[in-house]
Amino acid sequence: MPEVPTPGSPPAVAAPIPGRMHATALALLLAATCIFLWPLFAPEPWHIPSGGGDNVSFLWPTYSFSADVIRSGSWPLWNPYLFGGAPHAADNQSSLYYPPFLLLAALPDVPYRALEWMVLLHMFSAGAGMYVLLASLLPATAQPRYRAAAACAAALAFQFSSVFDTHIGNLNIIVVASYLPWAVWCSHKLQAVGGRRWTVALALVVALAFVGNHVQMFMFIVIALIFHGAAGLFALGRSAPRKSVQLIASYLAGALITTGLTAPSLLPGLEMLPQTLRFDFSYESATEYSLPPEGLAGLLSPLLFGRGPENFWAGWDRVELGYAGVITVWLAALAVSLPRQRKWAIALGATGLVVALGKHTPIYYWLYTYLPGFNGMRVPARTVLLTDYCLALLAGIGLCDLLQRTTPARRPQQAGEVLAVLLTGGLAASWWLAAPVAGAVKPLANLQLAVGVGLSTLLAALAFPAAARWWGLPLLLAAELIGMGAWVEVGRYDPAAGYRAGPAMQWLQAQPQPFRIDIATLAWQEDTGAINKIESVAGLDNPLQLARYHTYYWAVGTRGSPQYNFLNAKYLITTKDQPAAAASFVPVFNADPLVDVYLNTGALPRIQLLYDTLHVSDGALAFAAVQAPTFDPLRTVVLEGGTPLHSTPPPGHELFYARYQPTDQVIVARSATPAYLVFSEKWFPGWRATVDGQPAEIQLANFAFRAVYIPAGEHTVTMQFVPTSTPIGIAIMLLTVALLAGAAIWQPVRQAMARRSAQRAAAPPA
Repeated sequence: MPEVPTPGSPPAVAAPIPGRMHATALALLLAATCIFLWPLFAPEPWHIPSGGGDNVSFLWPTYSFSADVIRSGSWPLWNPYLFGGAPHAADNQSSLYYPPFLLLAALPDVPYRALEWMVLLHMFSAGAGMYVLLASLLPATAQPRYRAAAACAAALAFQFSSVFDTHIGNLNIIVVASYLPWAVWCSHKLQAVGGRRWTVALALVVALAFVGNHVQMFMFIVIALIFHGAAGLFALGRSAPRKSVQLIASYLAGALITTGLTAPSLLPGLEMLPQTLRFDFSYESATEYSLPPEGLAGLLSPLLFGRGPENFWAGWDRVELGYAGVITVWLAALAVSLPRQRKWAIALGATGLVVALGKHTPIYYWLYTYLPGFNGMRVPARTVLLTDYCLALLAGIGLCDLLQRTTPARRPQQAGEVLAVLLTGGLAASWWLAAPVAGAVKPLANLQLAVGVGLSTLLAALAFPAAARWWGLPLLLAAELIGMGAWVEVGRYDPAAGYRAGPAMQWLQAQPQPFRIDIATLAWQEDTGAINKIESVAGLDNPLQLARYHTYYWAVGTRGSPQYNFLNAKYLITTKDQPAAAASFVPVFNADPLVDVYLNTGALPRIQLLYDTLHVSDGALAFAAVQAPTFDPLRTVVLEGGTPLHSTPPPGHELFYARYQPTDQVIVARSATPAYLVFSEKWFPGWRATVDGQPAEIQLANFAFRAVYIPAGEHTVTMQFVPTSTPIGIAIMLLTVALLAGAAIWQPVRQAMARRSAQRAAAPPA
């Protein structure tokens, strides 16, 4: 962790790292990133990751939808194309307020390749942040070239560590994780220099990390800042209590500024959270993808368990193993013997490793039970990000010290050491190649490969400090990490192929709206509707989808049941020549070479007038009533409030849309008796209804949907999505920006006024 200057001690005289060394180191990081992500520079069909991962199946449709709506002059508050409609701006995975993603709206069409370039940008940013951090933290007495080399090595270790490599297919994770070293750097500057400038800088970096929108990664940044801040406060508290109080005040001010800047994303997210699956994960769900104790061996080599999703053989779910290079582990071990501040880095790294073990230790259960918000987190293994961060930090410190202690007198040994390394590496490789890999048990073959490669790499690293120039070890570490990871998440299949608008999609787009489709084929991506502007009853599984709808959808039974038909799933998409399950589905389009389209003749309309209600007191009873075998959504609506009705439909009632937009609908209803206007549209806070211009209460209907009471006669019903959390959040953000701008303007004005006052006071009397 950073060294905090002791008040009263003479400051160390630091020789600054020359600009050309900074440029060389950053150029090496950029070149290494480009080599690591080489498919971006190869012709089609090379892509990352293999199959696209969440980037193509979830994030690309999400960002494309946002960009389309913004280009049209609106703001994407609600997405009608997934899960029967979903709050979009409130879903923090939408990254709607993240500036680099907003730039995508300037493109006429968002290509999938744009997300791949975002991966490259943020992996490089992660390395650049780690370089800047280490360049500031390393001892001022070390030679500048050694500090630059050590910082470069730490940057490589961090940006190519396990979490980044494993999650090339989850851009939000990489985006938020890339801000970890930048946040700690700003915190270090705040401790070392102080002042409002670094308070605001820290707040801005943390705000960018938050709107990058991956809550778990953001929590890791907060944890790292807590450890870093505690280290600084502990050092200051013993020698300068007043400065420690000032530092606490600066951190609190930074937290307030961050909250103000992120309010447009934070407030809708908090409003949405209680309605989602993530609000209260079971312990079993929360501890899925824990790092097993035997997986700790992956810190030394990921080859032990098979590199990549296709070669992974171990008996647990594939998770991050914490690998950041065997050279990194060796250098970090060297740093442990150094006296200054190592205990904070070790404590943070050990904390990350223990939490990553998840269900395999009682500690995670205690955190799940007693720490607010922790029960909404999944995939404990990702916490190894903190471990890798600390390994990289310690490795940079260890390398700098090693280079300082390496004397030129050992340089004549270069030829002999290199020859010994090559010989040993050749023997290790031969031992692996000689093994009967084809017939061997997979664990044995992987063990042989890991030992051979790891031993060769480590021996080469041991020779480099004496045998090579100062940049030798960073280059060797780059070679190790690129060699281990650059081929893992690479594929020759176009991930966007499942979204192409073939004949079936073109036929669907020509049908009169509104209606929904149900995708029951692997030939189409589950989020195809979002790309092609066709509403769908489902989509890619999302832990932030609304819990009630998720529960309802997975309990409908067979396609064609009354509960299923209520969803307005008018068309079913199946694999070519595979007929639908129920007789109520009639083939209507078979000219597509990949899929067939069936009409669901039992699909209910999007809106209905119903005259019979069943009232229940809570959601559990509503769900039971909706799932009852006798439930008929054509005749009865289950309500959790409102006015009871028990009558039959009168003759001549009429219902139609006067206007239909995703967030603004006008319905005309005519009925001789009172009724409920029932929507197969989700209930969610933020929807507002009026009847003839007067506010009307929206009832929870059929467990997850909406209904509005309609008096007898002809009425115009307006349904609009106008969540108050969004304008309040935007107002708070604008106020925060205005206050920051005012403070920035007032500071020089106040200084100028103080100077003029001092000059007048010093002037001799007339």
